[in-house]
Amino acid sequence: MKYFTTGKTVTFLLVLLLFFPVVSSSVDPDLFRPYVEKSPQGRIDWDEGIIYGVGRGYLKLNKGSKTRALRAAQTIGYGNVLKLAAGVHLDDRHYLESLGSGTVTVDIQGLVKTTSQPTIFVDDPQDPYYEVTMVAPLKGVEGVTAKVVSQLREKPHPTLKPPPPVHKTKKQPIEDGEEAWLVLDARQLIDEQSIRPALFPKIVSHDNSEIYSLAMVNGQALEERGMASYVVSEQALAEDGSLTGDVLRRLTALIEVESALAQDRKKRKKRKRFIVKEVKESQGLNRTNLLISGADAAALQQEDNVSKILENCRVIIIVAGQSGGIEGSLPVRSYALSLP
Repeated sequence: MKYFTTGKTVTFLLVLLLFFPVVSSSVDPDLFRPYVEKSPQGRIDWDEGIIYGVGRGYLKLNKGSKTRALRAAQTIGYGNVLKLAAGVHLDDRHYLESLGSGTVTVDIQGLVKTTSQPTIFVDDPQDPYYEVTMVAPLKGVEGVTAKVVSQLREKPHPTLKPPPPVHKTKKQPIEDGEEAWLVLDARQLIDEQSIRPALFPKIVSHDNSEIYSLAMVNGQALEERGMASYVVSEQALAEDGSLTGDVLRRLTALIEVESALAQDRKKRKKRKRFIVKEVKESQGLNRTNLLISGADAAALQQEDNVSKILENCRVIIIVAGQSGGIEGSLPVRSYALSLP
């Protein structure tokens, strides 16, 4: 039997819902959407953890040559990935570009790849062009997060807490037992109060104590999984403030796919439980901090002592679909980034 924890008494109805198989024809496939920040230069998918840079190469600007136009599109797409990466929030105070005295010193250029999306040639009679999409991963051992963490370990930032080390010879074990996942529900925060995504989000309590931060997590989990996944849902809360059964089943399916660590993959057949906490406010200059109640903070710390739910970065953040960062424009940092 699976359990769903909200800090309130578990209802018999939810237990029955979770007892049935995860995959159900009644589950809305669009129940969750990736949290996507968009801009004319491309987009950032904060669920999958991918930066997409779009480049267009116009024939009229390249002497009518398709070959030259294609190369121009690839170069522009490459540069746009780097521009978008430079504007990524690290935490509540810092952008990626703030590392290294105002310039991007993290070596992420080698991460940029050609996406599986096909190159498009738009045969516009007035202005034909090639469109190319380039990508760079945020997550994974070869992603931006891992590169940033390595940079911070080598050259500590004066106002960023140092990230935890990764033990190369002996991986830190994950506790046995049911896999607990934290679901932070921030859907009631909209417009200027909405949560903004970051590589290193913090969970804080009303007394300003940090419950979850960069310095507190398992270094291996951080680099492979990232500190949190961000998704969007319009699914309404139940009357008691909990998530509905369809949401819970879809979350389970999401985690089955998203689970990244090898240790966790071995445990996929184990039953999971979700600990849902309401986010009261977004805080910090970048509005990336998630404020929860003191009682919820104490419960999470106690849970982490047992299941390592926070230490191993098993965190999902749900925001409302009307959040400005999803449909609106992602600001791109205006400084230049060097190309190879």
